[in-house]
Amino acid sequence: MRSPLFLLVLSCFLFTALITGCNPDDGTARYAEGEDYQYGADGDTDTDSDSDTDTDTDADGDGDAGDDDDDVCDEQDFPIEWEVVRVMILQDISASMQSDNKWTQAVGALTTMLTSPNISGIEFGLDVFPDVQDGQGCKVTDPPPIDISAGSNTGIVQWLNSQYPNGASTPLWCGLDFYNTYTNTPLHDPEIQGYLLVVSDGEDLCGTGCSIWGSATPVQLGQVTAGLLANHNIRTVVIGFGAGAEPNQLNAIAQNGGTIFNQYLDAMNQAELEQALLEISEAVVSCRFDLKSPDATADPDEVNFYFDGDVVPQDPTCHDEAGNGWNWVDDEHTTIEFCGQYCEDLRTGQVDEVSAAFGCNTVVID
Repeated sequence: MRSPLFLLVLSCFLFTALITGCNPDDGTARYAEGEDYQYGADGDTDTDSDSDTDTDTDADGDGDAGDDDDDVCDEQDFPIEWEVVRVMILQDISASMQSDNKWTQAVGALTTMLTSPNISGIEFGLDVFPDVQDGQGCKVTDPPPIDISAGSNTGIVQWLNSQYPNGASTPLWCGLDFYNTYTNTPLHDPEIQGYLLVVSDGEDLCGTGCSIWGSATPVQLGQVTAGLLANHNIRTVVIGFGAGAEPNQLNAIAQNGGTIFNQYLDAMNQAELEQALLEISEAVVSCRFDLKSPDATADPDEVNFYFDGDVVPQDPTCHDEAGNGWNWVDDEHTTIEFCGQYCEDLRTGQVDEVSAAFGCNTVVID
């Protein structure tokens, strides 16, 4: 007759087998859609004093063998937050924007961008050059009519529809340089990536004085743009709208703006302007997420991220162009960045939900 102790051990073994499916205890994660990652018993003879079926000693005193080899990993969801990007639209409002219906087209294109579902993670603001009430047409000293904030898109669209271009000229240099000195704006937050998105239809004939007629050179425009990037970490992207855009000046800005758009984007009509704006906005959307919940003791090797329920693998080569997955940004393991096709899917609005969980071995790309 079998002893009660033997029957108890046998029952526990059968129950464990039903739960784990008797996967090999080889330390690798097992995953099937809709299930947790699992670790099974290894099936060898139990000669030690704990209740599993191996010869390991129970080093951690938790009733199983090994330090952290639980039969079924304990996965717990935790919140993550999209790392915001801030974009100040710097729109030309000079008198030349009246011709060829350019103002109406520009407002329409900006409205399309600001109401697009593909711009999650961007906070917008709006500024114009020259100042709205400037009779001379070269003055740029007023704060932006709508500064950067979450949920500002509707207000920007309403403001644009209430205005009409009346500036006498195009103080492009002064519009850029304003943000070297005007720091009372969220664009200057050193912790958040910031962009100036310039839309201009003409040549800068105001020079660098902002109150006298002159002519800003491409070199001067390049210098002020490079200064924005070096001194304030503000990147600059530029669109030339219409036949009057000056390529040498606009390219000088683009080449010193610190972005992948190292040539200005040319748009001749509303459809092309919409395309350029959406291309830029999708490109600047951050693929970084901040971890908000786990404390410093959380194991960075037991975290996984999911797009619409499907696991995204960790890829240590995310900093390379060939990377495809996610990886840690900082040594403190507080920020991650998606790369490759996963980043592209985020930027183009292909992902409805990004989720995260601790407690199971990190799935690493093959």
